[in-house]
Amino acid sequence: MQTQIGVPERLVAPARRLLDRLVQERLPDPQTPYAYFWVTREGSYLPGLVEGTRVEERSGYVIDALGRISRFWLGWQPGPARPGLLRWVPIRPPPDWDTDSEYQDARRRVGLTATPRH
Repeated sequence: MQTQIGVPERLVAPARRLLDRLVQERLPDPQTPYAYFWVTREGSYLPGLVEGTRVEERSGYVIDALGRISRFWLGWQPGPARPGLLRWVPIRPPPDWDTDSEYQDARRRVGLTATPRH
């Protein structure tokens, strides 16, 4: 399974593998390079263990090599009870993202040029 390059260190291995798998299930082509940005821990843990490890809910954004961006929330699905992406919302970046270094770094990691700075 391909994993995203440049995942923030705060995503421990089991959480990273889980998030990568769930994101790849949502991408039109799972082999498309992608990168996360603005990933944050949400302060609540999933009720079940993932690879024997407690995993904290996370939210953030993912961009793929075609420039498609989605907002996500990793949490616990009630039925069937398992980890999942509770939110997956395609978005268009607002103009003020052009000046954000984390967003620009994610664009570069998937092979896109930086957006022009205003």
